[in-house]
This record gives sequence, C-alpha cells and structure tokens, in this order.
Amino acid sequence: AIEASTHVLFLLTSESVKSDDVKNEIDWARQKNKAIIPVMEDNVDLPFGLLGTQYVSFMDSYEAGMMKLLSDLSASHPTRKVIPR
Repeated sequence: AIEASTHVLFLLTSESVKSDDVKNEIDWARQKNKAIIPVMEDNVDLPFGLLGTQYVSFMDSYEAGMMKLLSDLSASHPTRKVIPR
C-alpha cells in the first residue's frame, strides 16, 4: 500500500520522533520521491529528515488541522478532490 501511495503522512509525537522505524520510513519516503506531510500532534522538534518541511499542526485545533491537511492533499493532487465526511 505504501509503495503505491503518492503521499506519506508522519504523525509527530514526543515518542514518534525518537523512533528509528519512523526515521527509516522518512528516509524511504524521500528515496521513493513521495510527498511527505508531517502531522504535528505534540510540540516537538522535526526529525532531521523533515527539517525545512512544512507541517500540519493539530496542536491547537483538530478541526483546523484537518481542514489544512485536506487542503494540502487536494492542492498537491488537483485532479483528486478530498472531501471531509
């Protein structure tokens, strides 16, 4: 499923940024030229592989974060409209 995806979302929490598995997945996504969208749940420093990458914040408001995420996904794939349920 990941191989066929166009985007990879990374949920950034205080635990996930310490994970070697997450770091490996970031490296893999970069090597495969996947669009990477970090999703910030906790106020953490971006892992090295994501430095300089814009993230979507869910820290202040779930609804605002979800709308931003859907907007970013739609903007990067204009032929595919992402509609919230």
